[in-house]
Amino acid sequence: GYSDGTFKPEKTVNRVEALKMLMLAFNVDVSSNTTISFSDVDKNAWYTPTLKTAVSRDIVKGYSDGTFKPEKTVNRAEYLKILFGTNNIKPNTNITKPYNDVQITDWFAGFAFLTNKMNILDTSDNLYPANGMTRADVAETIYRMKMIQDNNLVTYSN
Repeated sequence: GYSDGTFKPEKTVNRVEALKMLMLAFNVDVSSNTTISFSDVDKNAWYTPTLKTAVSRDIVKGYSDGTFKPEKTVNRAEYLKILFGTNNIKPNTNITKPYNDVQITDWFAGFAFLTNKMNILDTSDNLYPANGMTRADVAETIYRMKMIQDNNLVTYSN
């Protein structure tokens, strides 16, 4: 939450906030000597240790132009990759079309398939992969993933 005691559930989350929230929630040890060379990342920023660890664990990568865009709102497709990567879950290549708005050839299709199969996001026939993740969305996905893991489930059910 914020220092004023609020949570602001509808506020969108940026890429480094998502990383920080997930790595804290799933107890990922943030200790990496990896060097990062993203042109838009301040080496002394609050999120740098988390980002270094995420890069070293192949949870995230930067963009082809050498940037990471830490302040960019994380979209659903990116977030799902980070969520599953934080938990060392790799999607299978043998998948079916998980949502109406996700093509099998999309880079995130495997993560979307897992999301649908495990009921990680409260969504219907569409994933809306380009939509930004809100703080409420992130909290809900963390809760559902923890319920699945803690109870040895395949799918989250209410």
